[in-house]
Amino acid sequence: MANCSFIGAVEARNIARNNTLIWEEICEIQTQILGAIDGNLYSVIVNDGTPMTSTQSILSVAVTAGGANYNLVAATAVINPNGTGGSAATVTPIVTGTAITGFTVDTPGSGYTPVSATATPSAPSDLNDAQDETDYDNTGGDGTFSAGNYYFAGEVITLGENSTITVGSVTNAGQRVLIAAQDETDYVGGGANGTLDSGGSGYTALDTITLSDGTIITVDTVAVGVVTEFTVTSSGTSSRAVAVQRIQISSSGGGSGFAITPGTNNETIVGAVLTFTVGSAGVDPFFLGTSIAQVSTTGIGTGFNLTPTAANVGALAGGTGAALTVIQTAGSVTAIIVNTPGSGYLSGTPVAISHPNGTGATASVSSVGGSGEILAVTVTTAGSGYQQAVATVTVTAPGGLTPALAFAGTVTTAGGVVTGIVITEGGSGYAPLYPTATVSDPTGVGATFTVNVAGGAVTAINVVTGGSGYTAPIMTITAAPTSSGSGATATATIGTNTFGTIPSDYYDVLIGQSTNAVYADQIQYVLDYFTSLGYNIRAQTNSATADTIQWQIIW
Repeated sequence: MANCSFIGAVEARNIARNNTLIWEEICEIQTQILGAIDGNLYSVIVNDGTPMTSTQSILSVAVTAGGANYNLVAATAVINPNGTGGSAATVTPIVTGTAITGFTVDTPGSGYTPVSATATPSAPSDLNDAQDETDYDNTGGDGTFSAGNYYFAGEVITLGENSTITVGSVTNAGQRVLIAAQDETDYVGGGANGTLDSGGSGYTALDTITLSDGTIITVDTVAVGVVTEFTVTSSGTSSRAVAVQRIQISSSGGGSGFAITPGTNNETIVGAVLTFTVGSAGVDPFFLGTSIAQVSTTGIGTGFNLTPTAANVGALAGGTGAALTVIQTAGSVTAIIVNTPGSGYLSGTPVAISHPNGTGATASVSSVGGSGEILAVTVTTAGSGYQQAVATVTVTAPGGLTPALAFAGTVTTAGGVVTGIVITEGGSGYAPLYPTATVSDPTGVGATFTVNVAGGAVTAINVVTGGSGYTAPIMTITAAPTSSGSGATATATIGTNTFGTIPSDYYDVLIGQSTNAVYADQIQYVLDYFTSLGYNIRAQTNSATADTIQWQIIW
């Protein structure tokens, strides 16, 4: 029982007629009033330590073993060069509450220079001659080719920049065309030599006959309008299977009825190009990055083209001395300014646009002067992502968790080194993660704790909220996420109720949950007692427990 001196004789008689428990309640309240007065306070809330308010809360926790590896887990930051080539810069976030409020630059690094897009006129090239299909097999940096179809061995293809390709072999898909330059002597005897099935009628010398596969026949000699001698002037424009008869579909004169059936000696296989040789380099310049397509051929093949790489070309003399500046708006290339025109450039020269992150922009020289000086460059495709490339910072919340609000900031550099980070949004959810302590108990609820660590060991467990109703608390210590702490143990000390009361019964009476005249009188007596002494006092719910009362006293 507390040692009090507030009670007078009359009050002692009143208490004796009631219950000494009231005396204990008043004395404990008075003791806490004196403690508040010593702290220069003018009010106090009594929510534990009296018969009516005792909560059996956890008062303290003692660490019995510190364990190891209970490391604090903090937010981390990485400086991304973002294409600038910077390296080695390191920074550490400073967290206040749960937001990032600053950074410490641990290592400034080097090479963090902002980068803008650059534009350079492409250099012209010509094909290396004597190369073949093995130089266009898309391996080891080689170019590629499109094989097309309906080509025959020995056919000569002319490409767009005037280089020539000689076909070595083709796929054999059973498709054939007539061999040009043969004549009637090649169509004698049948079998492999074929036959002149019909000389027709009404023809004259020098008539041209178009056959059903597109083959052109020139009439050399006739006898009473019947063709007796002829020449295959050009192969057909469509293929046929072996030994299929070709008949006239048109003639330059009035003749009709001409027909031949070729044999294998009169036909050549056509198909996609398998092997070829670059017979001669072109004389017209071209630029890498595009295909060179067929413009003509000695046969009927179509679709062949080359897409060379640097491994397939030699450099031609090109323009020199030009300097260009890229103008970008909202990440797209909108213009290219000619700062220095240079000389020797060709109109239509592609302009290569380089940037660490930008993609898709294309441009070409649209106007040159008499000496090949660049007068204008036209942007043909704007592309995207061409903003100035600068170093950026990525911040990861502790433990790899997703922050409630993401951090945003920009990296400042000077002379290629990181000087700091300007915070545009501090975010939330970046508070360091400590080990946690929890308690299990058959009846207790509401206790919360914080854990102190040093050198990976648990050094102290602090009671934030004592809770209530604890009888046999068992402490559990858990390492922070991504930490591997183990071995720490602790014991909890609870404030026991030595008064023999059940404080929750007083709470039930206070809120009208139950009826007990004795408890109601005792609560009222305490209120009346302190009111008579001039205090402002009321009984209310203890929010920390939700099932006991607390006294609020003001003086």
